[in-house]
Amino acid sequence: MNQIYLEDRKKTTIERVNQLRAGFEHLLPLIESRIPNGNLVRLDTSGIGVIETSIFIADKIMDGIYKKILCKRK
Repeated sequence: MNQIYLEDRKKTTIERVNQLRAGFEHLLPLIESRIPNGNLVRLDTSGIGVIETSIFIADKIMDGIYKKILCKRK
């Protein structure tokens, strides 16, 4: 359960998706404990499309870059 791996995906099934989700949920506490506070963003993509997801991620990245630039100027 502590590994996420790529496999031959000839057919996507609900069972495989549920297994992958369970693996991610198992790993999340391990990942969160190693990432500085405020650098991890949870994003539920089940209710939004690809474009909205891309915009959200880009916005978060730009916010982070802006904060780093602003801190360097002070």
